[in-house]
Amino acid sequence: MPFLSTIFGFFTIYVSFINLQPHAIYYVVALSRKEWARIKTFGANVRRERVRRNLTQDALAEKAEIATRNLQKVEAGEINLLLTTAFRIQLALGCPWKRLAPTE
Repeated sequence: MPFLSTIFGFFTIYVSFINLQPHAIYYVVALSRKEWARIKTFGANVRRERVRRNLTQDALAEKAEIATRNLQKVEAGEINLLLTTAFRIQLALGCPWKRLAPTE
């Protein structure tokens, strides 16, 4: 089982799963409120563009080749997604970046 401990303001996760390096240390940097606001704005923009194109979450997730649950988390602004996932979503929507990217 993984467990968390706080060291110098960072979370250190000790992982002992089969597919990951045993006893490796992973650092997760906490995001600021402004960064979380941008993530929420991105998610709201994805939802707006999806609805504009009359796509369901399942349909967009399939086109973007991501899990539906991940798309739901993106639209809710709950996860800091990978750039490659953002590219997949943008390509599946077929819209310019300026419609998805936060303005600030």
